[in-house]
Amino acid sequence: MTTSLWNSEYITTQIREGDSAEPMHFAFLNLRARETGSADTNFETNRVGLKIESLGIATTRTLPSYPVPGIGSVTGESQTVGLDLGMATKNINIAGIITEQTITKKFAQDVSPKNPTVTMTAYEIAQLIHSYVDSSRFQKHQNMDELILLMPSRVDKKYQYHDGLPERTNPSGGLTSVENLPLIPFTWKVRDQDNTTILDIALTSNFPSPIHEGTDIKGTQGFIRSFSTQIQAGQPYITFTLDFEVAFVI
Repeated sequence: MTTSLWNSEYITTQIREGDSAEPMHFAFLNLRARETGSADTNFETNRVGLKIESLGIATTRTLPSYPVPGIGSVTGESQTVGLDLGMATKNINIAGIITEQTITKKFAQDVSPKNPTVTMTAYEIAQLIHSYVDSSRFQKHQNMDELILLMPSRVDKKYQYHDGLPERTNPSGGLTSVENLPLIPFTWKVRDQDNTTILDIALTSNFPSPIHEGTDIKGTQGFIRSFSTQIQAGQPYITFTLDFEVAFVI
């Protein structure tokens, strides 16, 4: 049995057909209640899709540096010493629109209804996210601690073209168009050969594989630093900005 990989064209088709049981967004905020390996019936259970119009990703190295006193008077050139401790801050800034969206929830506790699926207005979706941002890690049905950004990918974790692409077996035969490439979640992971130690020991990386039906997609863990919305009179949608900071939250 051949596994069919998802690509941009596939998701665009689901958006056009409005099938809420299939992926209808390229970006998602996961609730902590969506546990890895859970038997969620719908792809979008316990997550909220985002319609992104612009995306900014920032990686800022944190490297303490110290000017060396007196060296300029000896050599005629000042010097600064940097202490590389392998630290960085990682931020994702999103701007987009909120529209009507089907929300599916799954509760483990004995509540009624236990697995509701409802179509909420843009205003309700905005209010929902605001209320979720105003929560803590201890409320798993409110805490959005994972951001998934799907992107087209041609090259796998070993610097080879993905299995199933024509260029894997015939590199000179042309390249697959971007909309037909498999999708992977954006990550700060590196490919296998890049993940070597100072002793030139190669370590296996966690670079993501292309997604398909049944994939437990690993997104970016962290927290929403801020979420802002703007409502324009007469518009059926709401504009928003969201700042997400990558972090291990305790």
